[in-house]
Amino acid sequence: MELKLQDNEELSVNRVDQIDDVEKRLADIGSGKKVFDVIIEWFGIPGIGKTTLTQDLIVKLCKEKSVVFACIDFDSEFNKNADSYSKDTVFLLEDIVEKFDRQDKADFTSALYKYRDSPNENLKKKRKLKVINEYVNYVKMLSKDKPIVIIFDTTEKIAPDLFAWMEKEIISPLSLTGKCIFILTGRFPLRWRQFEVRRRVISNKLEPLDQEFTNRQVGETKSNIYQFTFGHPLTNKTLSKKAADFKEKNQTFDKKDMINIMDNVLESYVMKDITDTKLKDACRVLAIVRQFDVIIMRHLLTQFEKEHFQETEGFLEISGQLSETFLIEWNSKLKGYALDETVRHMLSLNMQFNDIQRYKEINKSAADIYKEWIEKVSENRSIYILERFYHLTNIAKIEDKNGSEIGAELEKELQGFLTQYYQKNKPEFDYAATIRLYEELLSDHELEKLVGEGNFAKLKEIVNNHLLYLIKITKER
Repeated sequence: MELKLQDNEELSVNRVDQIDDVEKRLADIGSGKKVFDVIIEWFGIPGIGKTTLTQDLIVKLCKEKSVVFACIDFDSEFNKNADSYSKDTVFLLEDIVEKFDRQDKADFTSALYKYRDSPNENLKKKRKLKVINEYVNYVKMLSKDKPIVIIFDTTEKIAPDLFAWMEKEIISPLSLTGKCIFILTGRFPLRWRQFEVRRRVISNKLEPLDQEFTNRQVGETKSNIYQFTFGHPLTNKTLSKKAADFKEKNQTFDKKDMINIMDNVLESYVMKDITDTKLKDACRVLAIVRQFDVIIMRHLLTQFEKEHFQETEGFLEISGQLSETFLIEWNSKLKGYALDETVRHMLSLNMQFNDIQRYKEINKSAADIYKEWIEKVSENRSIYILERFYHLTNIAKIEDKNGSEIGAELEKELQGFLTQYYQKNKPEFDYAATIRLYEELLSDHELEKLVGEGNFAKLKEIVNNHLLYLIKITKER
């Protein structure tokens, strides 16, 4: 059975911003205001803490504020009624009203009774409209003087037709009142059809915990956990519990144990719904690169997963299948697809530890691709330079090169690229291209952490000096 993050110990998870967003809306509605953006959508990978946030933290907030609420989980493993909602949507309305736990629902109950007692289908259809109308009126009555919160959890399990009905019949009429707050959590953003509903949606991805809050979550084992989990709450929790078990038995809990347990969480929980072994294997290879398109995917998978992928494969279709795994997302900054960053870090660490030669070869292959593209694809050259530096640094670290050696190699390459590609055209064009490189370098915090602050500062200095050089020759002309 799939594990849900609902333990009390998880309440320390840092979701302050999300809770504040809800609390502010509750306060505004409670003071008599109407709130426009009443639909809050949080999405993220399995184990990131979506259910903890809604069914623990938000429910706790509603209870503290004496706010009437309902929480519906669409996972049939945790809600025995979940499968019935698609068969008859009235079951969903009935569950919501029941979870409000209020006595003043006579009109809705009467309409529901008549609906259930309908002698034929035509009359049943008419009476269903009455049930929906009484439901909307009931919620509007409850929210007349104070807010109402309706939580829909595990939304990736909602059938498309059911969600379309929910949007039209439940969410749309009540969101327009500005008094009813809807909170939806799932693995990916939902596709809203109605403009008036869509413009009221605030949609955000839930990120992993930072170092500080990972430490607070795991307690005594804080010194080791974050470097293996990268803040993934479920993996934090699993590793900390295993560490405690080892300590209790006076056994050593080493790096190998941590990485293997981390990978087990990935395999059995995070990637549980990826039933195609080919796609899982593809994810493990593609975790070594920070971005990929069909060309990179074809190159890497046919080279490193020959058993599953041949040149004749339809890689455009495969990219679509990977996108449907909810672990792959479009990275607008890098102009390519990428594994979710947390998953990417954990899968990459696993390969680095368990198959370092394979890890090195994939990095080398990627670095070679980017070197070729730096020459051929001028519009994305700055992106490819940084990606090549990322892979070159990974390779250098495997080869145990020190910081000075790594810095010297990158500086030499950067100087060469600036000379070869950033002072060939008109100075103003070269200047614009160099500015783009500089800005993208500044924002690449992952690369900065990887190469070290000193080396990163030197790279910035080199690009900045090139900018000054371009300004100088422009003035001289």
